[in-house]
Amino acid sequence: MNINEIESFLSRINSIICSRLVLENDVIKELHIVSDTKRSPKQISRDIQSVLISQFNIDIDYKMISIAQIENRESLLNDYRLKISGIEHTINGSLFESKVTLEKDNQFFVGTHSGINTSKNVHKIVATSTLNAVADYFGNSHFFVLDDVYKVRSSENDTFVSIVTTVMNNQEQTLCGSTLLQNNDNSVAVEATLDAINRIMIKFDK
Repeated sequence: MNINEIESFLSRINSIICSRLVLENDVIKELHIVSDTKRSPKQISRDIQSVLISQFNIDIDYKMISIAQIENRESLLNDYRLKISGIEHTINGSLFESKVTLEKDNQFFVGTHSGINTSKNVHKIVATSTLNAVADYFGNSHFFVLDDVYKVRSSENDTFVSIVTTVMNNQEQTLCGSTLLQNNDNSVAVEATLDAINRIMIKFDK
């Protein structure tokens, strides 16, 4: 049973902020959920049961599901979220160097990276600098690897997407973040990458 995959899937359910499975002999004994108040616990519980049976062939009794509701979802997530403090870059010939500074609780965390100055590689360099700043926040106890960054074009708004991989509980987990392409490319590369990371920040204990 892949706990990380199940918890990640449950977090996509409307109103759920995060989830935590408790196993005994590889059998679910407890499922703890934190959600906002936009939907009733009964609705959320039914969705959880439907997802578990349809996606993972796991039939769970509703009595095993514990749901704690938070009035202000954004307030809870802001307690964990890393924010952009600064984005800098220099160009030396064909070399592009990026520096990203993140902030949390009035503390600052810096990540740098450099590489060849091509249009697509610049996005990867900036996103990797962001991940290095995140690693600085964790004191290099948690690491994240950039898989890809790219633009998704649509008729109305272009979107910038960042795909990141990390390891949680000895299992690989792929994270996806995105942001609308309204600012310069360097900024959206950081925003999309942070969007991927901030989705699971609440699961990490620093």
